[in-house]
Amino acid sequence: MGAPAAPPLAAERAATDTAAPSVDQAAPSIAKAPTGAPSGAHAAHSPSPSPSQAGDGAAAATHGVSALDLEGLRTLVLARVAVVEGVARAELARDLQPYVAHRLAPGEWRDVLEQQIHALQIANALTLQQGRLRATEVGIAMVSNALGVRQPRAAATWPEQRAVRLMAWALGVAQPVGRRAKFLGSPEGLRAFVLVNAFDLKLKGAGQPTPAKLRAALATHALVRAFGSARRARQEIRDGADLSPQAARLLAGQLAQRPRDFGTDRRLVAVLAAEQVGAVQHDHGALQLALIRRRLDLVPPATKAEVAPATQPAPGLARDQTAAVGDTTSSPAPAAGVDRRAATSRDGDASATRQAQAITLDDASATVVDAAARPDLEQFAAQVAALAKTQARGWSGDRKAYISDVSQLIRERHAAWALSDIEFKAMLAAAHQAGLVALGFADLKDKSDLARVQASALSAKNAVWHYIRVED
Repeated sequence: MGAPAAPPLAAERAATDTAAPSVDQAAPSIAKAPTGAPSGAHAAHSPSPSPSQAGDGAAAATHGVSALDLEGLRTLVLARVAVVEGVARAELARDLQPYVAHRLAPGEWRDVLEQQIHALQIANALTLQQGRLRATEVGIAMVSNALGVRQPRAAATWPEQRAVRLMAWALGVAQPVGRRAKFLGSPEGLRAFVLVNAFDLKLKGAGQPTPAKLRAALATHALVRAFGSARRARQEIRDGADLSPQAARLLAGQLAQRPRDFGTDRRLVAVLAAEQVGAVQHDHGALQLALIRRRLDLVPPATKAEVAPATQPAPGLARDQTAAVGDTTSSPAPAAGVDRRAATSRDGDASATRQAQAITLDDASATVVDAAARPDLEQFAAQVAALAKTQARGWSGDRKAYISDVSQLIRERHAAWALSDIEFKAMLAAAHQAGLVALGFADLKDKSDLARVQASALSAKNAVWHYIRVED
């Protein structure tokens, strides 16, 4: 007999007979856990509550449960049970407690867990055999359907279930198979999935996303945000094959809550991924914990880390960074095979709240300032050339102005543009490549104006520029 068809996890609970339902009578999951559910070892033998005893879930019992998605919690419980060896009650409580510890005290968690176990037993989704809870065929079909697994089967181990199936469920992406599943189960893979989903990145080339590929895509996203909109960036910026690793890392670092140069691509990716899901630490376990907590919360805690820079309008990029800027790639687009999860819940208000907290990014949220306030590349170049003349030094035919001096004047004279130093240099590099301005480099042997030279440094096309050349 093949595996039964997977019933929807959000179906209304119906009274069940002692025998397991057939495939055509696929047992529904429990949308609402009965209140007053028995706890302890006798829960499996307790009679089903009458409709008059059934309440609106465990929310009335504990103050923290009202902020949890009970349907998602039941999916998590059943996912932990649906492994080959099953699980003991105490082990189940210990393994899942970290995912609700921010909402429930230990005693409250034990009561809520017993209610979920009892509800799943009523649905014939799990049984108690020799002191261990085990998922039935109906339960395996239910959890497979909820997690998006095409072929219902019990996972070999809990770490495998958590690292792949639950992470895809928490991220709201299609369940990967083969090498993609193995990649998602690794620390690097999980971070890549988080960032692609959060920033809607378009990655170049075939194969798995490497830290270098992610760095380049994140830099493009940061520069798009600097130009005010993806459309403006597409008009002004060409292909970014010559963007140096240092320049890309510096640009991508502007997406962090505290913009900085992270030094390595791996550190950049780890920090940004942790910030996107509100993880306190950057390790694999902390990322898994934060993702599942985020999936279970109807109203995520309003912590600083939960507010991702990409999901809100942000001020201009940090002004104290020395940019190394080249070209950029085309505007971001959804990566193949990655679907965003529409956060849903039974309560309309809670659903709206979760939708607002979803890790998504579109053109509107990418806009940092009013795009109409930003100049196009020709207007920008004309103003740069005019201001460079006021700062020019040297003799006729070789007059030039430091990039840092002109950048300062642009910020003073055109405050409405809201250009930071790194944004100014990004546009200056694009104008240079378009032939609208000419740049020059300083003699680094001359130490008389070293601070100005360093502040003016702009890396593009494998060269470092310091001056804007002025035509007489």
